[in-house]
Amino acid sequence: MFPVDFILEMNVFFLNRQMNHLCTELDRFPFFVQNEIEKFMSQEKKLSRAEKAFRRTLIELLKERSFDEITTTDIIRSSGYSRSVFYLYYEDKYHLADVILKDEAEMYATFSTLDYFSDEQDAVDLREHMYEWYLHIYQHVYKYRELYHLILHSKLKENAYREFCETITTILSDNVDKEYIPEGLDLHFDIYMGTIEHMAYIQYWDDYEWSYTPEYIAKQVTLSQQMKNLGIIRKKKQI
Repeated sequence: MFPVDFILEMNVFFLNRQMNHLCTELDRFPFFVQNEIEKFMSQEKKLSRAEKAFRRTLIELLKERSFDEITTTDIIRSSGYSRSVFYLYYEDKYHLADVILKDEAEMYATFSTLDYFSDEQDAVDLREHMYEWYLHIYQHVYKYRELYHLILHSKLKENAYREFCETITTILSDNVDKEYIPEGLDLHFDIYMGTIEHMAYIQYWDDYEWSYTPEYIAKQVTLSQQMKNLGIIRKKKQI
């Protein structure tokens, strides 16, 4: 006999597989149909209660111990789910950490994706709505601030911060229209450095124990970016 929680999770597991198949089929639809369906579907990855529990458990355990000190058994016991349910989704604690990091990098990249090389009218609209765009990003980051703290300090796994930035860079690079890239520009270098710059804002936020609101951070980043776009250089006052 299988545990009840294992049987229930099997049902959820196969339902999620059907949803993933639906997402694959979306590519065959006309663009406007695909666009409407994607609006209907939540941006955040749908997770079962068990998946959420395993992820939340690892994050909680990392507050008290290092990743090396935590075992897969520790995660399973603290989650309230059986070992058979854990192995439905993850191979071990390393796989769990990899999935958490990859999923969050994909989500951050989704929020950060912009058509930087669009026509002039679009660029004007982007500048006018820069604050709203940043606010959307930082509200998400604040919601998952405990996870971001672990990523920033590479506590989730070894080299977590670099891997996080590399994954974001790869995703954003794939979404850039190469036609508009200036000749000689190293796209990986440009996007990676941009990612590091924006992660520095989050690092500052974390250093100050998330005492600022997402609205405040979004406003400061917006003003900072606008100043850079205007090419403003601060000079010392002449004596």
